[in-house]
Amino acid sequence: GKTRVLTTRVAYILNSGLVMPWQVLALTFTNRAANEMKTRIAEFADDAATWRPSDLWCGTFHSICLRILRANAAAAGLRRDFLIYGEDDQKATLKNIFADMSLDAKDYNPSDWVERISAIKDKGLRHGDDITVSDVAKKILDAYNAELARMGAVDFGDIILHVLNLFDKNPDILARYSRQFKYIMVDEFQD
Repeated sequence: GKTRVLTTRVAYILNSGLVMPWQVLALTFTNRAANEMKTRIAEFADDAATWRPSDLWCGTFHSICLRILRANAAAAGLRRDFLIYGEDDQKATLKNIFADMSLDAKDYNPSDWVERISAIKDKGLRHGDDITVSDVAKKILDAYNAELARMGAVDFGDIILHVLNLFDKNPDILARYSRQFKYIMVDEFQD
């Protein structure tokens, strides 16, 4: 129901020529939902449509933020070819940090710490924010973020945070995207 309404609306806007495809931002929370939205929008395209679904900014919050980061890597303080660390990379990094800090592996499980760090980042807490954690946890978090920066990498939680920082520090870039998107729609927002 809700996805159909959103995709029908996007197709109507595009088929009516109200805006160009790159002026529509359609967001959702999962890759599955993003692919479904793209497929449905493509099904609604007029035969004479001058737009292609691939021209849309349609995807998950993370995929859209990643697209913004790739286009503005230098302004975000990242290498253009920055890496995205998955869970295995994160665990390996944390394991090395624990060893460097002489922390007992029995007490410091990398999997648990990946979850803890992700929870902090998922709350939108950024470097420099007042994060209430123990001194050891703060040292681990700082060492982890420093290692990611040294490696030219971000983790999944960083993707959105880096875009927030990018927009905070670069009002011109924020203004450019604000002018670009004439329609912003979020699927499954209420969920």
